[in-house]
Amino acid sequence: AAVTVTVPAAPKGNNQLAARCSDPGGNESSIKAISYWLDTDAPTVGAEGSRVIIDGNNGATNSRFVELQIVAVDNGGGSGVDTMAIANGALDCGTAQYEPLRSEMSWVIGEGDGSKTVAVCFRDKAGNVAQATDDITLDTTPPTGGMTISGGLFSKSKTLSISVTRTNTDAKKYALAEGFLDCDAPTTTYLNYTAVAQPLVLSGDGEFDVSLCLADNAGNTTKYVERVRVDLVAPTGFMVVNGGANYASSDEVVINVTASADVTDMKLSNGAINCANDAGYVAVDLAATHQLSAGDGDKTIRACI
Repeated sequence: AAVTVTVPAAPKGNNQLAARCSDPGGNESSIKAISYWLDTDAPTVGAEGSRVIIDGNNGATNSRFVELQIVAVDNGGGSGVDTMAIANGALDCGTAQYEPLRSEMSWVIGEGDGSKTVAVCFRDKAGNVAQATDDITLDTTPPTGGMTISGGLFSKSKTLSISVTRTNTDAKKYALAEGFLDCDAPTTTYLNYTAVAQPLVLSGDGEFDVSLCLADNAGNTTKYVERVRVDLVAPTGFMVVNGGANYASSDEVVINVTASADVTDMKLSNGAINCANDAGYVAVDLAATHQLSAGDGDKTIRACI
């Protein structure tokens, strides 16, 4: 029959218990010994102990499907961790359903954006339990922002100055390139976000798509595309005053402008003129009325297109 006995105080670890049976007549059995392991301490937890790691310690994810790394460490001289229980959020190690210990497993975290906790209870062979948790942020909302190209969508230089903008601080990285850009490709090179304008050198003259990818820490991405026209060739043209007449009887004359097809704006002046200065330009007028400076004499008209 089974009996319950209180064993003498014993050190932690491997011990022996010896027993001898006797009857009322004084007959005694031989001594029988059994070995047992005394373990009264829970498994250790922490950075060097038992722990659960979600997605390689990434702080955020855009998917509920994650990978767990489970590390089991018993206390020094312990009986060894052999079972575990796992749950999202809170977990009572005393009532949890245990399963054989695993070192890696796939897991589905709870629904809805925000911080998610995975809890694991570790149980050793002696029945001692300890709990470890890890947190990760579920973020399924792509970042938003855009880009501002200095000088607009028309450029006389193939080197653009582009400012990357973000609506809030969710966008942590960006990628910028001429042409097509796959924001989710592993070959796409991302840089840490900066508000400082960045140069982008295009291939040459013509129309080009400029692609911007924004990415957050969870791996969500958003793509923006702007079409830029690069014109490296200066416009050409000439003007004729009053149909080519050498004299005028009025200080109001007609300027007939002939210009290349890409000309959109012009400005006229009776004196010095700075074509590089945007001030004074108006829509091109092929028969513009112009006021000469006051007084008789030779007049010079200068034009920029």
